[in-house]
Amino acid sequence: MWQTLPLCRRREALRVIKYAVGKSGVEFRREMQRNSVAVRQLVHYKGQPDPLKGDALNKSVRETAQEA
Repeated sequence: MWQTLPLCRRREALRVIKYAVGKSGVEFRREMQRNSVAVRQLVHYKGQPDPLKGDALNKSVRETAQEA
């Protein structure tokens, strides 16, 4: 699922997950913990550096995944 999304969409999706986990009930949190493999993989994400921004986009995805 994450492989097909552009970097900016990955970061936005992670921000939505972080917000939803913070505002949701116990059941949603428990379900996210069960399915957290994809989020944990993004903590170590290494993508192609952008010609203009370098590794900044990849770093922002890693940081947001760490927060989520």
